[in-house]
Amino acid sequence: MSNFLSFHMIDPRIRQFIIQLLLEKGPIPAHIPIDEYRYLDVRHIDSLAFIKFIFRVEEKFGIRLTEADIAGQPIRTVGGLTDLIADRIG
Repeated sequence: MSNFLSFHMIDPRIRQFIIQLLLEKGPIPAHIPIDEYRYLDVRHIDSLAFIKFIFRVEEKFGIRLTEADIAGQPIRTVGGLTDLIADRIG
């Protein structure tokens, strides 16, 4: 999905849910565009919290993420995860 499409067509509730989960773990830096925020790379959540995070995402949206999804680069940013969820929802 292109950035243009994802920005304009993805249900904002997906992004908001991801942000809500991240805010439960701490503040999100205001100087970084939210879709570019690399929450794993900056250790906003650790590996155990990431497992719980993914479980909550899957449960909320009724999807299953594959091992390849979880190991991939797109899931490492808010925008990438948002696009991935939107793709799975269809």
